[in-house]
Amino acid sequence: SLRFGYLIYKNDSRVLLRDWAEQNIPAGSKILIYARLTRLPSVKEAIQEQELLDPSSLRKIDMAESNFSLPGRKYFHALNLYDVNNPEFYGNLEKYARDNNYQYIFLGGTDPREVERLRILQGLADQGSLLKSFGKFQEAYSPAIGQLTKNPFYLFKLKEFGPPVTVYKLY
Repeated sequence: SLRFGYLIYKNDSRVLLRDWAEQNIPAGSKILIYARLTRLPSVKEAIQEQELLDPSSLRKIDMAESNFSLPGRKYFHALNLYDVNNPEFYGNLEKYARDNNYQYIFLGGTDPREVERLRILQGLADQGSLLKSFGKFQEAYSPAIGQLTKNPFYLFKLKEFGPPVTVYKLY
């Protein structure tokens, strides 16, 4: 159980992605993020932009960040799109990203219900260049859905928990 806790806390692919971004991407960079349970700290303007796309997509943390920021913390112009349900937006995503000068896209997802949305997002990402990836699909171990079906000793072989997530540099 200690190894399990360590993997979830320290070596989750989404945590590794966030840490990598904070070390390698300049503050204020424009980033599209589509990965479950993944977000970056956002500047107020990004939160306002996301609210225009889909007001119901905002979380309490978004509201808090729009009202104050912590000194010394790195913030990005990050659209945390996982909860944005706006078919028109996704239908024009490539133009939107180009017209609004988005520089990066972070992708992650394996849910079959997201196939069409992921196809659109991957099409945009494929126009850029892959910078970094973390994690791999782990059917036997998914704490998010309460699935731990393999021998517990296999946990000692895992280097990372979490779904596959990737970073692409766009235009």
